[in-house]
Amino acid sequence: MTLVACAVLVVGQSATADRQKAADYPVSASAGRAELGAEFLVHNIPSSRGYYFAKSYLVVDVGVFPKPGGVLKVSAGQFTLRLNGGGVPLVAQSPGMVAASLKYPDWEEPTGFSGSASAGNIGITNAPRPVGRFPGDSRGQGPGETVTSNPEDEPDHQLALVALPDTSSERPVKGCVFFASDIKAKKIKSLDLEWTGPAGENAVLRLR
Repeated sequence: MTLVACAVLVVGQSATADRQKAADYPVSASAGRAELGAEFLVHNIPSSRGYYFAKSYLVVDVGVFPKPGGVLKVSAGQFTLRLNGGGVPLVAQSPGMVAASLKYPDWEEPTGFSGSASAGNIGITNAPRPVGRFPGDSRGQGPGETVTSNPEDEPDHQLALVALPDTSSERPVKGCVFFASDIKAKKIKSLDLEWTGPAGENAVLRLR
């Protein structure tokens, strides 16, 4: 996991600005009982500590603004993402899944090592020293070194704060929605975010 060491307000002001209406987002649309706004953040996830870079996920910052006169159910599962006009759209993933990929990237991308078995035990040689990838990550510590971990620095906590909540509200609901894909930005020719509301309302926001 990579956490870019810079302030959120310096990098990507638009991702954290206090948007009061759907039109404050780069892309907006209206459907049924809601106004929607969205911004494509590629693989970047804003947090109170900086930006996480989630190379296996595409990130969209969205806002759902219920129209006056009722409560609207909102969830990340109402959104899908269509890449380059492809047939099957990507479905939203939980912030817990994304946090796990940030905390344990070696599960997905094992680095080179050689192993040998002896008396039922596995010995690993030539394995690179683990590298700390976020505040409080103890894997980068050498023998005898200690690190003080703050639970609020953990990706689980940070992503839960910025993810679009599953809720019913008469007020605006904002947050990030995550889609599993490691595609590079330069290979994205078109990108459509589709919202299907609780009553079957539908809107398509052309992000690229």
